[in-house]
Amino acid sequence: MSAINIVTERGPRTFKAVKDIKGGQIVMAGDGGVEPATADAEKVIGVAITDGGPQTAPEDNNLVVQKPEHVAVAYSGMEVYLETTAQLTFGDKVGADAEGKAKAYSAGSVVGVVTDQAPSATRALVRLD
Repeated sequence: MSAINIVTERGPRTFKAVKDIKGGQIVMAGDGGVEPATADAEKVIGVAITDGGPQTAPEDNNLVVQKPEHVAVAYSGMEVYLETTAQLTFGDKVGADAEGKAKAYSAGSVVGVVTDQAPSATRALVRLD
């Protein structure tokens, strides 16, 4: 009987940031790494835990502050608090809006399900799919 190796049993997992990302944003697969999710994104990977972004070239006589090039991403089965665009309710399916925030699912990938029994108007606990 053949077998396979388990690459990642639990997360988070680290990915290269190909655009500027803030911790807490829903991220999707981009060209060579992850980037903030767009509205109703189809290729959602998870939620960025840390900030990150592509590296920039040094500039003469200017101090360039680099963000980390890689971000940790929470996914499948993890529960995280997400910033929401509107009040969600317990059990709602969650999707991504144009800024990588959580919204009521309408199209694209299902990011997760609200597991917060009393979410606020701007924040909810979500179990990621």
